[in-house]
Amino acid sequence: MMKNLVAIAFVSILAGCGSQHNTQEMIKWGEYNKSNVERLKENDIEVQVKNDIMYIPKSDQKKAVKCCT
Repeated sequence: MMKNLVAIAFVSILAGCGSQHNTQEMIKWGEYNKSNVERLKENDIEVQVKNDIMYIPKSDQKKAVKCCT
């Protein structure tokens, strides 16, 4: 019985320590523009480009406005 509890605890801990997926909400920032992507990355803002549209984390929106305006 004790071995089963230890095994369950071990598996639970490993599952909790697994890779964390990025769950931040991404918002549309505009059409792809190489210079804007470079500026955003220089300011430690994650940028994803899909179908020539740039997306940034919603939490970095104010920071992005400051660096790209």
